[in-house]
Amino acid sequence: MPDVAPKSQLSIRPKAEHFGLAGPAVQKIRFLHPGYPDNENVLLIFPAFDSGGIHHGTARVACGILAKCKSEGYFSTTRDGPRITLDMDEILTNPIYYFRIDGDADYAITPSFDNFTFPETLPEYWHDAPIQPAISDRVHDRDRTCRISCSSLPNELAHIIPVAQADWWRRNTMYMHTLSEEHSTDTNCPENAILLRKDIHYLWDTHKFAIVPKQNKWVLHVLNSQATIELQEKYHNLETQPITGVPPQFLFARFALAILTDKIIFVKQGFPRKLNIRLADGTVQPKLLSSEECCSLFGPRSKSRSQSPRKRQRPGGCEDNDSGQELWDTEQWGQPRKRRRSSSPARSHWRGQSDQEEEHRGRSRKRHCSISGSGEMSTASSPASMPSSLQTSIAEGIAVGMAHHKPNAISNTTAGYKLDHRPIHK
Repeated sequence: MPDVAPKSQLSIRPKAEHFGLAGPAVQKIRFLHPGYPDNENVLLIFPAFDSGGIHHGTARVACGILAKCKSEGYFSTTRDGPRITLDMDEILTNPIYYFRIDGDADYAITPSFDNFTFPETLPEYWHDAPIQPAISDRVHDRDRTCRISCSSLPNELAHIIPVAQADWWRRNTMYMHTLSEEHSTDTNCPENAILLRKDIHYLWDTHKFAIVPKQNKWVLHVLNSQATIELQEKYHNLETQPITGVPPQFLFARFALAILTDKIIFVKQGFPRKLNIRLADGTVQPKLLSSEECCSLFGPRSKSRSQSPRKRQRPGGCEDNDSGQELWDTEQWGQPRKRRRSSSPARSHWRGQSDQEEEHRGRSRKRHCSISGSGEMSTASSPASMPSSLQTSIAEGIAVGMAHHKPNAISNTTAGYKLDHRPIHK
């Protein structure tokens, strides 16, 4: 008997499991301002994802960003209690901390990124995590894979400081931290980009996490609790892939952007505040604002009436919207690959290509009618949505016009419908 080869068996992998629900009992840690009454003084609230607490250095830098980056700030568990003495990599586990600055109990708070002034020096431990020099100014060649997932699947160039913050970039001379200052006067430079997988890029743009140093490594810090525990289980404290060619100043600025965009609630509580406000001459000075002024300047913004309902908007006040738009990467940034259309002239310049013409979405709807010699209108190809009474009115108007030798005399009831194969205007 001939040998019979054993039959191969198909192996089916089990379906992916659901991530557990986070639930309402997620432990959170509040950071308070000592110069305001309790219940009116919440600076920040962080979920306790770091072993039941929060990384001391991350929390201290976040509060310092609100206080004009004053490095002398410290924590205490009571309004006038002793200083907490912990190393930067230790964990804060108390549910409440006061962020204090000796000699300045009512220090002013920076209310938004536009009013944030980049510090002259970074916190010392922000220089301890390694960043290697780049061997290429092409981001795709430099990074090769997503800097978080190590995925080579659909990756995108992600800004660190978004294009929308180009004025802030120039005002704070961020180009001074690049290798080629004269070519980095806006945010479109290779030092200000990393390669991210498309879904992670979305999370990055919506400030779901930041990249911060912990234990001399660059790791992700998840900033908000979600409906499920997916984000913290997959990404919190995940070490990044090696980061090369990116100044730590840009990662610090991105952390500040996330805090001042998505985390700060101090100016949204409906009370008068002492705030650091950028004046017309460009200087930032403390100013006392009423509760109405705070709500008007920094409260929730209503949706613009001119905003097209067809435009897909990103949640969370995101600044950068690379994902979902067509772009072309130039040789400077890596291997050419087609991406979706850019809505920003700066991005077009960044890639060195003009914007691609917007894809035509669907065909214009046309209304057809034919007039017989007797003046009757055939509506065989008219849309079903045109009411029969309106069709009759159109026919009567045309008949009257033909009787008076005025072929263009059509009843005003035809408003909104166009003849002769022109598209309808609603």
